Amino acid sequence: MVPKAKHTGSVLEQTVIPILQANDYEVQNQVFIGEKIGGGRHRVDVIAKAPGGDEILISLKWQQTGGTTQEKIPYEAIKLIHAIKTSNERFDRAYIVLGGEGMDKGLKEFYLSGGLSPYIVDYNLVNLVSLDRFIALANKKVL
Repeated sequence: MVPKAKHTGSVLEQTVIPILQANDYEVQNQVFIGEKIGGGRHRVDVIAKAPGGDEILISLKWQQTGGTTQEKIPYEAIKLIHAIKTSNERFDRAYIVLGGEGMDKGLKEFYLSGGLSPYIVDYNLVNLVSLDRFIALANKKVL
């Protein structure tokens, strides 16, 4: 049996990937992109290659019920910034897509409104967006 967290994460991937593909993005999922801060392999949920050639890192975070996913988002942002800065200009931006109804509403609004910006250097390299906003951006081909 697939653990619940893995299952919901793969469902989110199965939702996002076809939307990207329908909008002319080339997609790779579950890709190792280098070393994480502190060691270990860094696997990103999705790499989307835009029609213009930009390669975009995408991390998908689903929180269906209360839990710790919401507390891991700052570290995820730091990992993505590190990946961008050590990619020899392969990647120039990233998205963290927040989905599900289990995240604390105040904390989710804090993240989506740029609340982490004063606390994380180079935070401008990462875009925290809701699933709805991400879909709208993908449909407009402006990720």
